Amino acid sequence: MDLLRILLAILVFILLPLGQIAKFDLGFAASITAFDAGLFILVVYWVFYSIIKKRKIKAKLAKPILVFILIGLVSLLLNIKELTWEQFLVSFSYLVRWALYAASYFIVTDFGKEEKKKLISYIFYSGFVVLFLGFVQVFFYPSLKNLYYLGWDEHMYRLFSTFLDPNFTGIYLVMIFFLGIYLYLSKKRKIYIALNTLILVGVFLTYSRTAFVTLLISVVSLLIISNRKKLILPIVIAILLITFIFPKTFKSEGTDFFRTFSVTARISTMQHGLKIFSDHPIFGVGFNSYRYFQEKYGFELTDYVVPSRAAAGVENSFIFVLATTGIIGFISYLYLLFKIFSLIFLSKNKVLSKITIAVFIGLIGSSMFINSLFYTFIMFLMWTLIGVIESN
Repeated sequence: MDLLRILLAILVFILLPLGQIAKFDLGFAASITAFDAGLFILVVYWVFYSIIKKRKIKAKLAKPILVFILIGLVSLLLNIKELTWEQFLVSFSYLVRWALYAASYFIVTDFGKEEKKKLISYIFYSGFVVLFLGFVQVFFYPSLKNLYYLGWDEHMYRLFSTFLDPNFTGIYLVMIFFLGIYLYLSKKRKIYIALNTLILVGVFLTYSRTAFVTLLISVVSLLIISNRKKLILPIVIAILLITFIFPKTFKSEGTDFFRTFSVTARISTMQHGLKIFSDHPIFGVGFNSYRYFQEKYGFELTDYVVPSRAAAGVENSFIFVLATTGIIGFISYLYLLFKIFSLIFLSKNKVLSKITIAVFIGLIGSSMFINSLFYTFIMFLMWTLIGVIESN
């Protein structure tokens, strides 16, 4: 287990903060990050360790997770005739990657109570490293314009850190912010107030409306759960005021809260997803061969002269599930989410339970506007939190 902890520490403190900058294209529309590779090594080691030690899997979410993976595989096999072998392997790799990230939940459930507490702190400080790198990026690398030819949006004068995307970075920082609240309530150390203040500054510097919505939903949810409803209105007003008066040193399309281009593009991807689902309602087009069916339908952002980084998904996690796994997969995914919430409600650690519920409600809210439930770094944080809270 000592090696397992060392591998996990490397994953959390080194590979996670590297984000998308340690990403390697494998060709044929496939790529892998250093974090993906590190997680693969961690999971393989854990599997062999568990087999050698004859450890039984006691995780409560094992069945719903395996059911969704099985349905994802069946959906892909049913559409195999529509794909080349290369396309099938790339699509299958997405399913394998989802299973790998879900495996982090199984690994964490094996940890003891004290180890789980330490893991929350590790992830919080790892998130702060992502924030620090984001602050450095804002000052010295304020735009991705030079990477536009690779399919990245410009994101001028916005904090996107090593994730190279202000929306996902903002959502991730919101989740880290709530872990900071938990650490403050648990340890009563004022340092967490200062660190959380900086994290909020980072969230606002992303100028991501989706991140702000996630923050608002999570804050309101936590206040309702904690029976502090009187604080909802003043805190919501305060967040909205800060959002709109937050200084903009440089103006761009990305820092304009009333920008419409991104809204139009997201609605378009949702319409495409619903169209594909309506034509493949039972098992969808296969998890995750969505990119290739977009091409068949002529949907894949043909107005651009650069490759799209969003072509493999839909800007709505639930429509994405419908399009790729159909109504069967959608029902199984909803059941998985139901079991997750049930597990969180039954946690003995009521403070962490309330924080986690608020985070998950906010995350689900964000998934209506961006495919956040299937973004790797957010998935890792999500599954780790679930593993920490189980039997806590």
